[in-house]
Amino acid sequence: MGVDLAPRMRAWGLPLKAQGPRGTCSVFAIVAAVEYALARRNACGTTLSEQFLNWATHEASGEAGDGGFFSDIWAGFRASGTCAVALAPYSETFDPGYRPGAEAIAQAAALTNKPFAFHWIKEWDVETGLTDEHVAAVEACLLSGWPVCAGMRWPRQAPWRDGILRAPDDAEVYDGHSVLVTGVGPDPADPAGRLWWLKDSAAGGCARAVPVSYARRYVNDLAWVELP
Repeated sequence: MGVDLAPRMRAWGLPLKAQGPRGTCSVFAIVAAVEYALARRNACGTTLSEQFLNWATHEASGEAGDGGFFSDIWAGFRASGTCAVALAPYSETFDPGYRPGAEAIAQAAALTNKPFAFHWIKEWDVETGLTDEHVAAVEACLLSGWPVCAGMRWPRQAPWRDGILRAPDDAEVYDGHSVLVTGVGPDPADPAGRLWWLKDSAAGGCARAVPVSYARRYVNDLAWVELP
């Protein structure tokens, strides 16, 4: 069993984007899921703005910090949408006084009229990992052609080997980091294991994957975005 949605994303012109030093990984994951859903509907990609959606999240939640939880970010998207990245380019530093321009706000509002749907597989819980049902639901989404947003506990010093994250001790992880899961396939280091392939805004352009055994231990929440 395996599927890889990354070639489809590349064919639609959807890039891997970098969050830099900011804590906006969950915003990047949600934007990537929205970009994918829109591209699947239109058979071509539109690069959307994390900068705008981060602002929209804070407008909806009343929070002043950078980034947010998937639930808050989705509330921001449903309230205000997001625009093309050219109208609200991403900044390497967080400006709490940032506000997008009128053209960006008007363009973003058009997305709020589209029937996007947000589906939880697992709501946020830092105390639990994944059940067999959670894992099966993620892989069913992938096999149906939909990527999945995942928030997880993450190593402070990530032990990458050939682009694959190998599990650290519990004391070495923190809460956390968010990614878009884009595929599932066999683990070359474990004949009985599988890997989830990632679109990771902290990756700097590198292909990355986590073993499903890691996900079972450390994933806090899972959701996917659909545009019927």
